[in-house]
Amino acid sequence: IWDLNPAFGGPVIQDRAWFFSAFRHWGTYNKIAGLYYDKDPLDFVYTPDLSRQVVHDIYHVSQDLRLTTQVTQKNKINVFYEFQYSRYGKGYNPSATTAPEAYGYYRHRPQYLVQASWSSPVTSRVLLEAGGTLSANDYHGYRQPGLSDNVSSVLEMRTNMTFRAAPSSYGFNRSNNYNYRGSASYVTGSHAFKVGFFLMHTWGYQTTEVNNATNLRLLDGVPVEIQV
Repeated sequence: IWDLNPAFGGPVIQDRAWFFSAFRHWGTYNKIAGLYYDKDPLDFVYTPDLSRQVVHDIYHVSQDLRLTTQVTQKNKINVFYEFQYSRYGKGYNPSATTAPEAYGYYRHRPQYLVQASWSSPVTSRVLLEAGGTLSANDYHGYRQPGLSDNVSSVLEMRTNMTFRAAPSSYGFNRSNNYNYRGSASYVTGSHAFKVGFFLMHTWGYQTTEVNNATNLRLLDGVPVEIQV
């Protein structure tokens, strides 16, 4: 287990512009109890290689930068950007009932957040504010390194063991989320009035790939069902 998290910041222009930045890298390497590599990942029988236990490798990266500038005495702008990356070497929740080659190799990219905001106390009673955010996300399931796309997934129904390839863990899961806001506030001292808007828009799509376009089901090694 590790977690590295330095951060630093300070003025760029005295009394006018400032920055703050942080970086984080963290993750884990865990052995999966009872899960071993298949001696022959291309045959139709899962035979565990007890000399090679599976290690689930997960790590994440986050790096961000925030800039604040006092453009004029009554106009302040904040800009923020964060980049994120995650990798899951053996899917999200590996277990002893799925062989290592039958997991998706997940990478979260592109994954970033962009944000900007503006505020202006026009008078001692009137405050104007506006801002916008873009959040971009994609978690993509790849085949395990070295696995070709013509190897069908197999489920042995007697043991509930899935091996050779993943049933449907490959593909894009892409989305963007946009937020916009604006408001005007009026404060009299004893009363306050605020009017504004908030708009949220999002889009997304998914793709699914299946190795060899088929999933096989066996019972004691005998074919029972083919899913195409």
